[in-house]
Amino acid sequence: MGKDSDNKKYLMAIDLGTSTLKVAIFNSDGKIAAASSVEYPLSYPGKELVENDVEKYWEAIAGLVKRSLKDLTSDPSNILAISLSSQGETIVPADKDINPLR
Repeated sequence: MGKDSDNKKYLMAIDLGTSTLKVAIFNSDGKIAAASSVEYPLSYPGKELVENDVEKYWEAIAGLVKRSLKDLTSDPSNILAISLSSQGETIVPADKDINPLR
């Protein structure tokens, strides 16, 4: 099925939760045009410490965005904006080449 050539406009929302990533694309009426989610495991390296693998975050985001764009029946260029939310503060220490250290 090809992409419609409609003039509708969309917004994409990416929610990076503690254990689940969600991506949704909303039309201008606020209705969901495409949505998907995936869970990922947490790591517990010590008492009161919880970590997520940064590469798993990236793989989940890239995969869900691709899936949502595939499910959208409109041209992706009709997406006007992308929002990103997270359940809390997230720190990703990186080296001088921007490679994640933890």
